[in-house]
Amino acid sequence: LNLGKRFGRSLTLQEPCSNTDQDLVAYCREILSGLGRFRDMMEPRHNSSCCGGSLFRLGLEKEAKCHLRVKAREIERCPTQALVCMCSTCYINMSLLKNSKAMGKQVLFLPELLSSCID
Repeated sequence: LNLGKRFGRSLTLQEPCSNTDQDLVAYCREILSGLGRFRDMMEPRHNSSCCGGSLFRLGLEKEAKCHLRVKAREIERCPTQALVCMCSTCYINMSLLKNSKAMGKQVLFLPELLSSCID
């Protein structure tokens, strides 16, 4: 994979709470570090607090919105311009936050970001 183009904004990675493969997360961090100014969110849980997606599907809307608010605060505290999601559920929820003006960062889906940087 020849990722010759760099992304012009600072990036952070939204780790999905369902992801237990830390090797995959480490690889994603390595890729993002090569694409631009990458910075991890400064959270003790390693960014992996829930975006609320699975709770919405279970009909637990109040609980899901609570998780989503916590996640929005975590993201806003991170001094980057863009959020990269490797999970499609996180991407949908974070895009909803962006569209509702609850979050000011650009939201990117990892496969789309990678395809835009292929030389």
